[in-house]
Amino acid sequence: MNNELIEVLRDIVNIQGQKGNYDYDEYMRGMYNGMELMLAIIEDREPVYKTLDIN
Repeated sequence: MNNELIEVLRDIVNIQGQKGNYDYDEYMRGMYNGMELMLAIIEDREPVYKTLDIN
């Protein structure tokens, strides 16, 4: 996979991982976590999932 495409995917995952996006509701958190899994597979690393802080 080319490096430019990986950078674009990282940018998209970073946007989805911002406060107000991933923590809007369960669907958006699931979308982030799925995108994080996809990127982690490409980068050959363990995914870092988001959870909702209930405080």
